[in-house]
Amino acid sequence: MHALITQKTYDCKPSERAISLRRHNERSQTRHGTKKIMNQKYNNHLKKSLELAKELIILADEGESESVDNGCRVLYGILRDCAYKIKARAEGELKKHLFTII
Repeated sequence: MHALITQKTYDCKPSERAISLRRHNERSQTRHGTKKIMNQKYNNHLKKSLELAKELIILADEGESESVDNGCRVLYGILRDCAYKIKARAEGELKKHLFTII
């Protein structure tokens, strides 16, 4: 039987720079009255983020199955949680870009 693992929840919070850029984009969109259709380059970055999240999930699954102590299992659990957060955020952003109307 595996020992019960108590795990502190770690949030993958965006950096101050990312928050500042998001606020700037929101202000410029409302100032101009229309939303801009995102450039294909930005969507490619989001797709790369999704690929990275998928790789992180695979790494967490493989690492957890081969780990020998609880500390490693906690690490891979944190890695998996962050991967799912990245995946959810990137998918949400892609949906917003696909349904943006001029």
